[in-house]
Amino acid sequence: MKGIGLKELKNLGSVGIRMMNKNLPSILSGFAIFGVVATAYTAFKAAPDVKSALNGKKWEKHDFDKDTDDETPEPELTPWETFTAAAPYIWKPVACGVFTVGCIVGAQVLNIQRLTILAGAYKLSETKLKEYEAKAKEILGEKKAGDLHDAVAKEMRDIPLTENTIITETGKGDVIFFDKFSGRYFKSSVETVLQAESTLNKMVVAGDNICLNDLYYELGLPNVKMGNMFGWQLYNGNSVDIHMTYDTQEINGEQKVICVLDYQVELDDRNFTGAF
Repeated sequence: MKGIGLKELKNLGSVGIRMMNKNLPSILSGFAIFGVVATAYTAFKAAPDVKSALNGKKWEKHDFDKDTDDETPEPELTPWETFTAAAPYIWKPVACGVFTVGCIVGAQVLNIQRLTILAGAYKLSETKLKEYEAKAKEILGEKKAGDLHDAVAKEMRDIPLTENTIITETGKGDVIFFDKFSGRYFKSSVETVLQAESTLNKMVVAGDNICLNDLYYELGLPNVKMGNMFGWQLYNGNSVDIHMTYDTQEINGEQKVICVLDYQVELDDRNFTGAF
């Protein structure tokens, strides 16, 4: 039987690191829960030893005779004396507490960083789109810019809509949509598309790698074979940003409004496996 080579080990290590980075906030949260339990347990176990050590320190400091009925008030220990007497027994719960706080803070910092990245990606894409639209109107004028918009929408559709075209019924609306990536027509609603976009972005913020088939699932469409190889990842600054453009086509003498879905996806066969 052939053993595992260095290349395979490197690949396994790379996959392991990516999976760990993807789920790091969840891992830290799990460690934090364990830390809370460990802190409580070690503190409970240390309490009798600490009490005994403090009592012993008091007798040692004042050299009391335990067999006499001396009614001298119980001596007080200084903070330093208290610390030195208890330190050998409290270091475990203290260490568990510090570890727990570190995990909680680390998970929170990672979540904030991911939210910041996603917010930046949204802002950048929104700014670039507005700059493009403004520049197009400035150079071409309002009418030609509108014509360009319509031409781009038409260019997206490689499969014309005819009376024989299969239109998938999703049961979520009556607006005809065209998905640029898969070349499919389906019926849905604008609200459904926006809800799918919002749902997937929440998953991206949570640290999940979202594939294209996740979008199709939210839209009520069947998966496609290549759908597991394309998607969005937070660590690359990606977010689900669906652009909808409208066009009309005549079918059997009737004008039909078509909504074209356009979005940017990333190919990463290391993260999205099982496509073939």
